[in-house]
Amino acid sequence: IHDLRWTAGVSLGLVLLFLSIAFRDARAVLLLFTPLLVGNIWTLGYASFAVGTLNTFTSFSAAILIGLGVDFSIHLYSRYREERIEADTVPEAVIRPSSRNSTRSANRMVARRWATTSRVGRASGELATSRSDS
Repeated sequence: IHDLRWTAGVSLGLVLLFLSIAFRDARAVLLLFTPLLVGNIWTLGYASFAVGTLNTFTSFSAAILIGLGVDFSIHLYSRYREERIEADTVPEAVIRPSSRNSTRSANRMVARRWATTSRVGRASGELATSRSDS
C-alpha cells in the first residue's frame, strides 16, 4: 500500500504541475484534474472491493490510469480553447467542431465496426470448421 500511495501521489503531483505550467489557468487545471481524481478514486475503490488487496505489481496501475486518464481531457480542452478563439460564443465553440466532424467520425466508426466484425466472423467460422473436420 505504501508503493500505491507513493506512485499515485507522485503521478498526481506531476500531472498537476504539468497542467499548471501548460495551461496557466486555475479553472483549466480544476476542470481537467477533478474528473481525473474522482475517476481514480472510484477505480481504486472498485479494485480493492473486487480484488481485495493490491500487490506491488497492481500498485503501479494508479500511475498508469492517471497518465491515460488525463490524455483525453487535455486534447478535448485544447481543442475547445482553439475553437473558442475563433467562435463568438461558447455554444458555437462547442457545436461547430462536432457538427463538422460528426459525419466523418460516424463513417469511420461504421467502417471499423464492419472490418472488426467481418474478421471476427471469419475467424470464428474457420475455427468452427477446423474443429468439425477433426
